Amino acid sequence: MGTIPPEVGRWKQLHVLDLSRNNISGTMPSSISEMRNLEYLDLSSNDLTGSIPKSFEKLTFLSKFSVAYNHLHGEIPTGGQFDTFLASSFEGAQLRSLQRNRFSLWFFQCSEA
Repeated sequence: MGTIPPEVGRWKQLHVLDLSRNNISGTMPSSISEMRNLEYLDLSSNDLTGSIPKSFEKLTFLSKFSVAYNHLHGEIPTGGQFDTFLASSFEGAQLRSLQRNRFSLWFFQCSEA
C-alpha cells in the first residue's frame, strides 16, 4: 500500500499513467494536472479518498479517465474532456455531476459488500 507522490507531476512528457489495482491510498495529487500530454489516466480500483482535483480540467488531451471503485466524494470537474467521459469512469464512488448545459445530475454511491 502506498500513495501517489506529488512529484508525479514532473513526468510532463508521459502519455499513459495506469495505476489501477495497486492498493493506492490517500488523495490524488493536483500535480497530476501538470502532465499536460497525458492521454490515458486510470486510477481505478484503489483506496483513494477525497475528491477529483478541479485542476484536472487542464488535462485537455485525456481520452480515457477512470477513478471507478475508490472512496471519492464531491463534484466531478466540468468542462473540457470531463464532459466526454462515461459514467462508468466514476462508478463506485460518491461523486456528483452538475452539468448545467445538460441538466443532468448523477449520483454514484459506494456499494457495501
